[in-house]
Amino acid sequence: MSEDTIKMKYSYIVKLLITVCLIAYLLYSCNLSLLISTLSSINVRLACLVFIVSLLLFFSGALNLWMLLNSICHIPLRLFMHAYSYGYAVNLFTPGQLGDVSLALFLKKHDVYYSRSTLAYAVDKVVSMLFILSMGYIGARFLLKEFAGSIWIFSIPLICVMCAVVCIMLIAYMPYDTGRIGRTKQFIRNMYKEALLWDTKFKAIILNIMLTIIKWFVLSLTYYLAFLAFGTEVKWPEVGIIPIISTLVGYLPISVGGIGTVEVCAVYLFSLISIDRVYVIDVYIFLRFITYLQAGVILGLCNWQFRRAPIL
Repeated sequence: MSEDTIKMKYSYIVKLLITVCLIAYLLYSCNLSLLISTLSSINVRLACLVFIVSLLLFFSGALNLWMLLNSICHIPLRLFMHAYSYGYAVNLFTPGQLGDVSLALFLKKHDVYYSRSTLAYAVDKVVSMLFILSMGYIGARFLLKEFAGSIWIFSIPLICVMCAVVCIMLIAYMPYDTGRIGRTKQFIRNMYKEALLWDTKFKAIILNIMLTIIKWFVLSLTYYLAFLAFGTEVKWPEVGIIPIISTLVGYLPISVGGIGTVEVCAVYLFSLISIDRVYVIDVYIFLRFITYLQAGVILGLCNWQFRRAPIL
């Protein structure tokens, strides 16, 4: 076993322990009997509606990335959905961004170069991140006044992106053309060439921004209905702002898949608008369950569809 593999395993164990501790803290900090009671009294019709809307959220995200990639190179939607579904599911069960890697690997088997899939994925992530940062900053500045003193945290992702850009530029101008550095340089050059050959880039990026905004509205509706299923109404735009700020915190590589960190942040932020932590934890447990159930359903449908008919 290599040293890198051992380090990854130890890192995953540490994250798993932190995740367990955060979950234990959340359960300990609330009325456990009330939590169980409210979970068991969920409105079933609204719960089913949340599941449907969450599927719409998943497909809107997939469609957004597919349209971006399809503007770079043609790829059948069914084939892309199969790859995207596997990547989505892998990200739920593994540390880091292995799902994104598996997406690129699967697409490579169908003649989609790494440089193309990575370019589309990177542009989609940058647009999503800028949108989340913008909406999170505006929400914290004007809606969550008590959180306004902590808006400096929105500069952390930007600093990380700037550092990544500097590292990429340093690698690109290094004199080495062999080994890992050489392969990385070649990959960066290939991505740059793909970007130059991308004729419809501006139209595709504008469309991506529009679909990202629509996806946010769907996300807001998902959380609104989830709270309503537990008998609590959270007004908009708070119901759309707080989840994306919590998701942003979940990107920090502290716990497994952001589990625990997202919920702790959400409990604090929703408390600023007088929402009891029991209902917040109810909603996030429910949505976590739906997410994993959704992954299983989507993978099953994709596998059935692939066995039923070949991709043209």
